[in-house]
Amino acid sequence: MSMIGYFRRLNPATAQLAMTDAASADHLFTGSGAEGELDVDKAWHAIHFVLNGEPWPNPGLLSQVVFGGEPFGDDLGYGPARHLDPMTVKAIAEELRDIDPDAIVAAVDLSRLDDAEIYSGEWAANGDGSRRYIKDNLRALCTFYATAAARDEAVVAWLG
Repeated sequence: MSMIGYFRRLNPATAQLAMTDAASADHLFTGSGAEGELDVDKAWHAIHFVLNGEPWPNPGLLSQVVFGGEPFGDDLGYGPARHLDPMTVKAIAEELRDIDPDAIVAAVDLSRLDDAEIYSGEWAANGDGSRRYIKDNLRALCTFYATAAARDEAVVAWLG
């Protein structure tokens, strides 16, 4: 079973309803590529590491990109979904605006990802393919947050 990172943009009212009514939230977590949904595949953990230099959440804003938000609802296989409100989404988008995915990924020693046991592993062995995979998914996630911020949307994130 794979751990896939999903992010979904929602208007704030829909996000709030999903947090308080489990029945209304079920359809949100299908991972079906619905409008406003981004699938970063297995790159979620590498993206976090590249942005933060460590494998697990910390108090910094860039840690919120992948691991942030208020948990809610049922366990979706690897924990509950997490809700990021529009203000947090805007702050994250602002922080990501200054990130150059090409430069930040090029600067990473891929063996550090392996040493830190970043999911899904074998980053150094895959070399340029790993860099391209991380960079492409990071770029998509930066665009995703910029779009959500511009639309004053909330974000719901989960691993499935």
